[in-house]
Amino acid sequence: MEAEYMALCLATQEAVWLIEIMKNFKFIQHNPIIIHEDNQACIEFANHNVHHAKSKHIQQRYHYTREVVKKGDIKLAYIPTSENPADIMTKPLTPQKHLPHFLRLMTFLSPSGDLEIDKVPRFNTI
Repeated sequence: MEAEYMALCLATQEAVWLIEIMKNFKFIQHNPIIIHEDNQACIEFANHNVHHAKSKHIQQRYHYTREVVKKGDIKLAYIPTSENPADIMTKPLTPQKHLPHFLRLMTFLSPSGDLEIDKVPRFNTI
């Protein structure tokens, strides 16, 4: 759980950085940023101020996520491992499991305006 919690803290820092950048552009954030996490223990640990044997060695600086969740700037949501598109970058998957995640990530790409980049063929979702 420690590595997942540390990664969650880094994602939280990135989210807060994006919030601050958007404030500079006068963009008003009405809803919290949702960070998807596939580790339910991390979500529970960040949402509730509980300590147990598995968490006593986590350094204080990684508890930043708790503060930001309490403030309401981010919200943690569970995503099952089978539906997590980030798994194609972190786990060895069979082609049958890899392709749906790959196509899901490709739908987030929009035309860039660069003719060379936009020549890359688009994939249709199944």
